[in-house]
Amino acid sequence: MKKSLVALAVMAAAGAASAQSSVTIYGILDVGYTRNGGDIAHAAGLSNSTNGLGSRLGFRGVEDLGNGLKAGFVLETGVANDSGAGNINPSTNNQGGSTVSGALQFGRLSYVNMAGNFGEIRLGRDVNASYYNDVLYDPFGGLSVAGGLNTVSGLRTIGTVNLLRSSNAISYFLPSGLLGGLTGQIQYAMGENASNATVGTTNIKKDGNYAGIRLGYAKGPLNVAVGYGKFKATTGNTGYSNGPALSGPLVAGLSNDRAETQIGGTYDFGVVKLWLTFSKMEQDNAGLRSGNVRDLETKAFLLGITAPVGPGLIRASYSQAKDSELRDDKGKKFGIGYQYNLSKRTALFVTVARVKNEGNAAGTFAPYTTAILPSDATNRAVVGVGSGVSGANGSSTGYDLGLRHSF
Repeated sequence: MKKSLVALAVMAAAGAASAQSSVTIYGILDVGYTRNGGDIAHAAGLSNSTNGLGSRLGFRGVEDLGNGLKAGFVLETGVANDSGAGNINPSTNNQGGSTVSGALQFGRLSYVNMAGNFGEIRLGRDVNASYYNDVLYDPFGGLSVAGGLNTVSGLRTIGTVNLLRSSNAISYFLPSGLLGGLTGQIQYAMGENASNATVGTTNIKKDGNYAGIRLGYAKGPLNVAVGYGKFKATTGNTGYSNGPALSGPLVAGLSNDRAETQIGGTYDFGVVKLWLTFSKMEQDNAGLRSGNVRDLETKAFLLGITAPVGPGLIRASYSQAKDSELRDDKGKKFGIGYQYNLSKRTALFVTVARVKNEGNAAGTFAPYTTAILPSDATNRAVVGVGSGVSGANGSSTGYDLGLRHSF
């Protein structure tokens, strides 16, 4: 009898322990027909992430440790569901990161966490604190042909610094619901270089390091936040992504650091919701060209609205990005779309956008710029169809028509 009671007690304890843990499989499959038309050439085909939410597959685990303390993990990979390939691979800003295209890797999110009344601590790969505002305060989520022009997908950039996510990161989040509407995050990521690592005569032990902070307030109809991030980069001086190069040879191993500042917000009036974002990217030009050490600076803003109409949502935005230094490049984009909700998890959508360039800019509907991935061929593998081609001061028109399902 005693042995039976002990066995039952052990089984009950095991059942209680398992009840305190859970693992969830989740994801989004978003695919549509996209046509990105430039004034020189266009590209068309099935494209991913056309409705403002990137296609993904994720695993989330939570264990209740008692006394308000929880431990868990998140593993999330991007999915190119028109071909079955993976995407959003780890970036090269942190040393040792893979840049293999098409491999199924957990490059979107990969961290363990501990949460309680003190807030949350995350260890691993995560979204940069200074990037959240670029997508949270864009009615199109920074994606689709109508995703806003910003300092990440702006007119020009240099190198392969990943402005969206960082590996080897330590992140702290303020507790939710305990400080009124205040939200906040502090983050530090390490490049993991040897202390004597050099390029030429320059020590690059901090190359790939990132530090960022984000503070916000969300209560009732108001949601606002400000973010700032500093990126250390010396080895990624590979030239401009858009526009003609400056004269002179590239200088290896000199500073190519950059800093992003952003502020954004939304206000929900009920019948319509207002979206607004300002951002500025300052990029050290010391490692770019000999004899020319002026910094690059890009400023951008977005103004958008959303309004519930019938079983769906109308979205519209106007955005602009301007290179205010070496040239007076400027890109303007207007986008409008409608999402028809078939259910809470499934939606049809149509989106149209127009880009107009000034001051010798040649911006188009590139799915991701070389700030994130190193080649247009990789861009096509990642998102779907690549970009239309525009000449200097040219214009482009793009549209998406597709289906999204979440689970």
